Amino acid sequence: MLNSIVTLRTTRRCSAIVGVLLSCTALADKPNTVEITPFGGYRYGGEFESAVIGSEAREDLKIKAGSSYGVTLNLIQEADAYYELTYSKQSATLEATDPTIATSFGLSDGLELSIEYLHIGGHIEFPNPQARVIPYFVLTVGLTRLKPTEIDSDDDVEPSIALGGGVKIRLARHIALRLEARGYMTFLDTNSRVFCKTSAQTTGVCGIQEKGDMFVQAQGLFGVTVGF
Repeated sequence: MLNSIVTLRTTRRCSAIVGVLLSCTALADKPNTVEITPFGGYRYGGEFESAVIGSEAREDLKIKAGSSYGVTLNLIQEADAYYELTYSKQSATLEATDPTIATSFGLSDGLELSIEYLHIGGHIEFPNPQARVIPYFVLTVGLTRLKPTEIDSDDDVEPSIALGGGVKIRLARHIALRLEARGYMTFLDTNSRVFCKTSAQTTGVCGIQEKGDMFVQAQGLFGVTVGF
């Protein structure tokens, strides 16, 4: 009789422990409702074409690769699927090998500009409950802003789309590392003039024009995701 009572108590205790462990596991597997990811990265790509007023000569101008930074906000839509809002900025140099281009803007070492993306879209994950590494895919649409920082000229704002993929490495319930590669494609008006300026000496100078109908950049990034 005594052995039966001891066995019953032991069984109840084990059942309680198992129940607690299962509850903790379920809580750990529950996805975050909101995630914020500040990130830094490296971005490259992008070309323009010189277009000196009064000259038929044309020359390719390339954006020098460099660092970028930004922040991403994810809101859960359903299990393993999130809405995504992202902002990214690069301070870059448009390198001009033709001194006539730089002179037309009063510059000698190319054109300094900022390249900004503001996008919204979707983020889909492919989780494995037994793994800490979660691969994902992202698709966003939005706007690209090209803004010279050394001259008083008009900004150029155009529609764009981005495709990317990467992995999240879970460190804790609400903390993860995010590694990603993303490509941006900005749609342009073919051969339209950009970075125009007006002054008392001139009615307008447009020394650079867009090349083709698409402006393409690639970006690799590293971020820390905080979930709630």
